[in-house]
Amino acid sequence: MNGINEIRRANLDVERYLYREPGAAEEVSVFIPRRFELSQIVEFWYRQGLREQWDFFLCQDFIDCDAVLEYFAKARIDRIDRVLGNDEIKNVIAQVQAEFARSYDPEHWHIFLNGDEAQKRAVREKVCGNPE
Repeated sequence: MNGINEIRRANLDVERYLYREPGAAEEVSVFIPRRFELSQIVEFWYRQGLREQWDFFLCQDFIDCDAVLEYFAKARIDRIDRVLGNDEIKNVIAQVQAEFARSYDPEHWHIFLNGDEAQKRAVREKVCGNPE
């Protein structure tokens, strides 16, 4: 039990960090979201995490990655996955990825998903310049 309480405390600390407002980390126990609403939450958090990863991919030499945001996004999605199921989560993720793919240079997007470190470095230098 002690481990679970530590995880809950850590999650509350993450939520306080993200929201920075009193009571933001408290769970609402009387609200029962519908499946569609849960999929919207997954979409929101996946989009936040993906945007963070994309920005870091492009300009990691100039910006810091917000690992807390990524951790929190993943934790929320994993929690909803237990309710919605993996297939529904995969569909939402595929939709967000397709939207991102349409929004960015196709070559850069492909390298972001599948490229090796040399290809990623070349894209960063092309987009953000050489940090040296």
